[in-house]
Amino acid sequence: MTMTTKPSISLSGRWRNQLGSLLELEGDGDGGIHGKFCNSVGSEAGRWQPLRGWYDPSAGQGSNVIGFVVDWTGLHCITAWSGQYRPGTDTISATWTMTTACEADDEWKATVVGHDVFHRDDGPEGADS
Repeated sequence: MTMTTKPSISLSGRWRNQLGSLLELEGDGDGGIHGKFCNSVGSEAGRWQPLRGWYDPSAGQGSNVIGFVVDWTGLHCITAWSGQYRPGTDTISATWTMTTACEADDEWKATVVGHDVFHRDDGPEGADS
């Protein structure tokens, strides 16, 4: 009996979004991702932060779900991205939510939502690794 397996996807590498923020990912082949994120805007611009994430390794070369989280050490906030990796265009399209610690009366403004499109980036680093 011959077993067939779907070809694995390659999320590993450097990615850049529409604002110039950088994402470095390494997939473990079993659905886990680790890496780092460097924001190009705000108070953390130019500083790398570790990330942890997951993807569906059984999806093969089709569209693939992906999610990852960055804990902004010292800023008391967390950002989570959830979206799709599209191998045909080699892009990651993901919605993000960033939640900041706050007092109970300010919870209404504690979470911000946005969207990023990351493209594989083989260019110069643009930020210190």
